[in-house]
Amino acid sequence: MISSKEQYLKSMFLGWMAANMSYPYARGLTYAEFPTKFVWKDDASKWFPRKQGFTIGRLTHVPAELTMSEDEINQLCLMDIDKILHSYGKTLKYYPPMPLAIEVDSSLLTERVIREELNFNRDDLKKNASNMGFFFVYGYGGTEKTFLWNLMSAEIRSRGDIVLNIASSGIASLLLPNGRMAHSRFKIPLNITEDSLCNIKPGSLQAMMLLKAKLIIWDEAPMVSRYCYEALDKCLGDIMRFSPTYNKDLPFVGKVVVLGGDFRQILPIISRESR
Repeated sequence: MISSKEQYLKSMFLGWMAANMSYPYARGLTYAEFPTKFVWKDDASKWFPRKQGFTIGRLTHVPAELTMSEDEINQLCLMDIDKILHSYGKTLKYYPPMPLAIEVDSSLLTERVIREELNFNRDDLKKNASNMGFFFVYGYGGTEKTFLWNLMSAEIRSRGDIVLNIASSGIASLLLPNGRMAHSRFKIPLNITEDSLCNIKPGSLQAMMLLKAKLIIWDEAPMVSRYCYEALDKCLGDIMRFSPTYNKDLPFVGKVVVLGGDFRQILPIISRESR
C-alpha cells in the first residue's frame, strides 16, 4: 500500500517530468536544482516558474529587509522574559525597574568578548577532533537532512577537498551534488553477504579517490544491509593501510563518514524468526 507521503513525492516527480515538457529551459536543471527555478503548488499538483526568492531543499528564502529601533528590540526581549516568568506564576510588573546601564568603552568590551571566544586549548581541541570520524544523523522526512548534506559538501569542496555523496536509493542520490548510488560508487555486489567485498583494487583510480576523500556522506543509510558497510570497512582497510590517518580500531579505519536516514522507514522485523 502506498503511503500519502510516497504518493506526494511521486506526484512531485511526475510533475517535474511534465514541467520539462512544458518549459524547455527546465531540461537543463537536475531534479535537485529544479526548486531553485520552480515552485511546487499542492492545489494544482504542478510546478510553476518561480517569480522571486529561491529554495534550498525544503527551506524557502525570500529577500527582505527588516529595520527595528533599539527600543523596539529591547521591548521584544522584555516580552519574552515576561512570558517565561508568567509560566512560573510571576511577572515583570512585580520586579523593581532595571538599573541604568553603565557606559563602558565599546572597543575594550569588544576586545574582551573576542578574547574569551579564543581562549581555548588548541592542542586539546586537535586531539578531540582527531578522535572524531564516524557520525550518524537521524531525522524523519522534512527535517532538512539534504540541506545539511549540501551545506557540508559545499564547505569542504570550497577548500579544494573531495566529498563523496552517496545514497542507498536512486531518487535520494539525485538530490545530492554529484551524488551516486552506494553500490555504483563502492562496487558493492548486489547479492550481498557477510563475506562480500567491494570490487575496488588498491592502486586503482577508485582506490585513489577513496584515499583522498575528506568526507563520505551516505544518505538513506538504514535502507541497506549492514554487510554493505562491512564491505566498505574492509575495502578502506586495504586501501588506507599505509595512510597516516589509518587506525584499525576505528570504524572505517579512521576515514570520516557520516551516515544519515530515518529508522521509521523500516520495520524492526527479522524474517523467519519467532515473535
